[in-house]
Amino acid sequence: MSPVTSQISVSDPRKTLRRRLLDVVQQQIIPTLEGRDLWQAFLAEPPFQFPREVTFNYHSGKPLLAKEATGYAHNSVLHYWPSAKVHSARSPYMGFILEGEIDFRIGITAEMARTAKGDSAHCDYVLLGIPKSTFFLMPPGVPYSNSEQNHWERKPMDQATFQVFWIRFVPQGVLCHFCWATPEGMAGETDYYIHDPQLLFVANALIDELRQRGHGIPSGTNALLLFIFYRLSFALQKLNQLRPGSVHKEIEKGNVMGTAVELACRYIEGHLHEKFNLDEIAAHSFTSKGHLCRIFHAEKGVTINQFITHQRLENACSLLRGSSLPIGTVAHSVGYSSSAYFCRQFARHFHISPLQFRQRHLQEYQKNTINVKKVQK
Repeated sequence: MSPVTSQISVSDPRKTLRRRLLDVVQQQIIPTLEGRDLWQAFLAEPPFQFPREVTFNYHSGKPLLAKEATGYAHNSVLHYWPSAKVHSARSPYMGFILEGEIDFRIGITAEMARTAKGDSAHCDYVLLGIPKSTFFLMPPGVPYSNSEQNHWERKPMDQATFQVFWIRFVPQGVLCHFCWATPEGMAGETDYYIHDPQLLFVANALIDELRQRGHGIPSGTNALLLFIFYRLSFALQKLNQLRPGSVHKEIEKGNVMGTAVELACRYIEGHLHEKFNLDEIAAHSFTSKGHLCRIFHAEKGVTINQFITHQRLENACSLLRGSSLPIGTVAHSVGYSSSAYFCRQFARHFHISPLQFRQRHLQEYQKNTINVKKVQK
């Protein structure tokens, strides 16, 4: 083992967890990303695109049903399937293999199986063999090995040598910890919380990048990973953290996860130009669709659909005032696939057509310009 990773041990009383996290980020992960070592990355969800070095075996069984899952008394977990020993999280989760190789399960839900091809449609989980210097990212809702499951399913256990750096992205920051192999099984440390609200957005961008480009080391993937670990390095140096022992209490109180309504608004405002539905908004708000609708209306005084319409039309007004874009382009830019429907919605809310709105604004601008020139004379 390397000098850095050999320090990750419960018997090392000389350094704090923060110091060990910083050592690994600065001395091992960032140099790897900067090209001093080979690395690879992949997205752990169907349709799978595994790097060549990753082995995989499909476990025969019925795809996982939500109604067969049990719940956790923890608001970061969606479902837990005891039969497959996997659970799904409300937010992205990423691992990086520092040493050795791990066995890792990715569960296949019935919904995934309906759209999957080949063996993925006829199994309850896939068992991966993931080697050193590999980043793997689990999107929200995808089942994966829970903490009760050893990351070494081969025998004997005393041959395992893995060490893994884990990051769970939550709306207000990240939770980091290490796990490693012992002769008796798997061991790990308490989560260390780092406050940085930007990192969840970068993680979601990384998910999109891997979905579009697949595994490997494209420049976009490299840039996003470097951003994440440079931010972690900076935060760890500045001691920007909560006490590790308090983090789960903070999550349960909502201080780390953020409120569902705030998260829904952020998601809507960041995706106005795209097509999305209530299920997606609820998933990114870490709550159920029905509960989100109730609390959203109670807090905002409008329904989610009314809020979306208002935000889209306000953005359209800004484009109509500040650009000469065609009306159809404005409509598509704020999420309307039909310019005719956009015009009807606009007229219903503002009692004027988009073209008339632009002309009126132009007339007011020209009038104000003339008045300013008169004053200057």
